[in-house]
Amino acid sequence: MNKLIQLVTVILISVMATTAFAQVGKVIIAQGETYAVDATSQSRTIKRRSVILEGDTLVTGADGEVHIRFNDNAILALRANSQLKINEYHGQSNGQPEKVLMELLSGGFRTITGSFGKSNKEAYQIRTPNASIGIRGTNYEAVISGPDLVVGVYDGGVKLQNPSGTLNLGLDSAFSFAKVASPQGPIQGLVQPPAELTEALTVSTNDVAPSTEPEEADNSEQAKVQEEDEDALNIENVTIEEETAPSQPAPVETAVRPTLNPLKTLSQSTEQAIEKLKAEANLSEYADARLTLAQLHELNNNPGVGFVVVNDHSDYMPAVFKADNLITAGPTIGGVTFDIVLTSGLGTKVIPVSIGSVTLSEATIMSAISTAIDANQDMLDGSSTLIPSNIKVSVDPSGRLTLTGFGNNDENGSLKFEINNFSGVAADVNDVKISLGLCTGDCSNTPTFTSDSHAYGSNDGATHYGYVLKGKNGPVFVNYESESITVLNGGYKTPDHVFRGHPDATNTRFNSLDTNNDGVNDIDWGFWDANTSQPAILMSDPNNATVSEKMDKGFYYVRATPAKQAVLTGLRTFDCNPCTGNNWHAQSSTGNVTSLSANLEVSFSSGEAVGNVNITDANDNAWDLTYFGMASGSKINSEFAFGTLNYQGTTYDAVGQVDGMFVGDSSQLGFLAGFGFNTTNMDNFHQSTEGVFYIPE
Repeated sequence: MNKLIQLVTVILISVMATTAFAQVGKVIIAQGETYAVDATSQSRTIKRRSVILEGDTLVTGADGEVHIRFNDNAILALRANSQLKINEYHGQSNGQPEKVLMELLSGGFRTITGSFGKSNKEAYQIRTPNASIGIRGTNYEAVISGPDLVVGVYDGGVKLQNPSGTLNLGLDSAFSFAKVASPQGPIQGLVQPPAELTEALTVSTNDVAPSTEPEEADNSEQAKVQEEDEDALNIENVTIEEETAPSQPAPVETAVRPTLNPLKTLSQSTEQAIEKLKAEANLSEYADARLTLAQLHELNNNPGVGFVVVNDHSDYMPAVFKADNLITAGPTIGGVTFDIVLTSGLGTKVIPVSIGSVTLSEATIMSAISTAIDANQDMLDGSSTLIPSNIKVSVDPSGRLTLTGFGNNDENGSLKFEINNFSGVAADVNDVKISLGLCTGDCSNTPTFTSDSHAYGSNDGATHYGYVLKGKNGPVFVNYESESITVLNGGYKTPDHVFRGHPDATNTRFNSLDTNNDGVNDIDWGFWDANTSQPAILMSDPNNATVSEKMDKGFYYVRATPAKQAVLTGLRTFDCNPCTGNNWHAQSSTGNVTSLSANLEVSFSSGEAVGNVNITDANDNAWDLTYFGMASGSKINSEFAFGTLNYQGTTYDAVGQVDGMFVGDSSQLGFLAGFGFNTTNMDNFHQSTEGVFYIPE
């Protein structure tokens, strides 16, 4: 009787274990020592057609190997001496979200993922002692060998993550293999497969002898089809089809283990292109952990040209030059002349000042200087284009004469102010110099204003030129410190920077423009909405795919075909007032931008260029800035822009950059630009605006 009770108890436990935990798949192949331990710690031997349950831990011995077909058509082969726990494996039903969560405790496996996780990548995760593995639709392998975790991708991609960082493998990555030496250790990308992944699986469908244990007979046609499907789904026979429906058997190929080659992650056409490149050059010369082989190939052969608008210079401070001494009242003077000399990256401008017979005072000096500046806001050396005097004259609270200028903080774009070439009655000249704070007693030397301690901020351009490459989630930008778009003419050169948006951020593409009216859209542009939780990333080390800088502010991007040098001749004028809705895109911290007007005059013989941008928002706040630059080839490199923001009736100083390129041909030339403006810290009022625009000739 007791034996009968024990037998019934065992049966009940077995039934409870089977019914309490859902079936997630079944065994296709089992060889050697293979068994499962369920969630109640009951162990059972598994063989061909054995049911696998949620909560099972699969275990293989030294001679064991087991292949599982899961409910979503995923295939997994567990190697010898391995343990894999299936915590969760189910689709979405009855309010329960889709979830695949497994733990590789020891050993290794190779898998081809199924439909679960395809629509929601976050629903799939494999945990290991050293890193977690997420999928991007894939055929991959993971092995724990001693302290190391090694992973290889043969189709699609995976994401490895641990406290040290994240690394993508396979699709859209420079690496197909990786090693992680410890739970806190860095994730090291590898070009060649590690030795742990070169060992083939020990069994295939044809290697497994029919089971000698009796099975319940099932001679139905459905059973025959099912058995054929199971044979075809051996891990060595399956190739990935991106859109294969879960209910359909995967196609059959010869049972040969795929070659461990990074090129397996590429499409056939790209693989052929890479193979052609390999025949012509050594690909190792182009190794770059930040780019895929396809992108390296594109960069070496036919990259697109464009720019990004990154207006993140809110700490910009204008140049301020002050005299050392106080302005003091003096005697009546007359016939004194001197020059204000402005030197910038655009050249030198000399503004002559003449002071008539007046009583020397702060007001008379400032009046004379201001009048001279206003009278000389036009030409330089007879050129038809403007160069700014770019000076604001004031007296600070302590009584020092102050000159304020706006410009770049690089050496070539910096501004320098001098006052020299004094002439007139000697006593009067000395009095003027002393009153200007240029000297104290001995005024024989030519005086130069000194720079205040906060002379320059970090405004080095809102627009950055570079090459535009194809990426999985949107364009990838590479550029060089020189921001030259001809750097590749002499052959391949590793880029200084790789910049791309976050894959989960919103990438909005604007309507493309056909500037030549030839039916071909030659301007592609858009806006990538980077933010704090989904920042854009900048990578600077070609040997390491780690992020060197994050940007949590959205940015505009442009890809276009630069105009040929032959059409860039003479004096040209570009204008739109206002620009049409499809020809500009902008945003402002002051309110939604409702209108944008822009113009540009450029002399291709001298290279000098000057233009204006006016922006109005829905609250009638207005930005109005004049910009200056030099044309070089098809580009304009902005020296600086300065002007004002009229905000709620108050006017604030504003500075920034406008850069761009010329596009089109002789029949329809146009200027494509990106801009970024900010109010200056000098005003203690911080606002910004940025965007892109196209203006035709």
